[in-house]
Amino acid sequence: MSTDLESGEVNSLRVRLDELEAEVRSLRSQRADAQKGRRRRRRGGAVEVLDSPEPVSRRRMLGMLKGAAAAGAGMAVISSAESAYATAVTLGTADGDALQIGGSNTNTIAMTSLTGSTTSGNPVFKVTNNAIGPGHAIQGFSGAGGGFALYGQSDSDSGLGVFGVNGASSVGVGVAGASASGPGIRVMDAADAFAGPPPTVPIPPSTGTWSTGSLVNSAGQLWYCYVAGVGSASKWARLSSPFVPVSPTRVYDSRAGAPSPTGLLVSGSNRLVSVADGRDGAGAVSVPNLVPAGAKAVTANVTVTGTTGGFGYLAINPGGNTVEGASTINWFGAGQTLANGVTLTLNASREVTVICNGGGSTQFIIDVSGYYL
Repeated sequence: MSTDLESGEVNSLRVRLDELEAEVRSLRSQRADAQKGRRRRRRGGAVEVLDSPEPVSRRRMLGMLKGAAAAGAGMAVISSAESAYATAVTLGTADGDALQIGGSNTNTIAMTSLTGSTTSGNPVFKVTNNAIGPGHAIQGFSGAGGGFALYGQSDSDSGLGVFGVNGASSVGVGVAGASASGPGIRVMDAADAFAGPPPTVPIPPSTGTWSTGSLVNSAGQLWYCYVAGVGSASKWARLSSPFVPVSPTRVYDSRAGAPSPTGLLVSGSNRLVSVADGRDGAGAVSVPNLVPAGAKAVTANVTVTGTTGGFGYLAINPGGNTVEGASTINWFGAGQTLANGVTLTLNASREVTVICNGGGSTQFIIDVSGYYL
């Protein structure tokens, strides 16, 4: 197969060759000037400069360019794209590809890890954005499949999984998170993180002007507006499957050692109790986030045991509310054990306030069998 170039291609290559020769001569002249004074020797009264430049081989350069053009590559093989990554840093990834700093990277098998042993609180990996004006040092993106855009883990009691510092005196944010519906930043302990994200809490409509009685299908959930308003001022009740059943689980037992306070609840007193976590016989957490953040109420079995006095009752309100509206469970003598199935409204922290009155005292137990979002 012939590799002769057309006359137009030859002329183009010759012009480029002349430019390359001029560039080479300039570079070699600069190199020779830099070497003067340190690569000389005297011969008689004269000074001789060593390492004179090698003559340029025009035939060799033309042959290389002709071969590239004949192969269909042309002069495009000499481009800025090649030099743009000339000083790039590469790190090995799980699937064998290189991690290109300054380029876009894809890893389809497993996560890329940066591992190091540092001391004195120094970070394993530090990114600094020196741009003038707004910008991000690190930006994380999680695709449609879900997951974490930025995930930090520390196995030290004093270490931090993710640490953000705002160095400015008046502007900037150390760590920021944004989300279209769910939480922008979620703080979890290790048990929560490795168990996977908690259930997604449906969000009612938050924009627009609404009237009482409006029905809206938002993200597959049917909402009823019971208080008219603009945006978040409107109030909504979810009509589509708001109840989530769970295996009956104990969340509080006043006879256990934890969580404090424990023991008899006496007449005229009240106690703030969390129903968020399932607990074992000693009161230790056995099921973290049994009732997820955002739950509005729980279905529960409330038991009184070891009662004292001739009559007494418990009233259970949303956490922080100490005003009695109605009793939740009553007893009529000492030493009784009684139970009642009820629905308990929660505060934003998944807590209830248990009020004891009527003259008696009692131990009490709360078991949860489901929750409302």
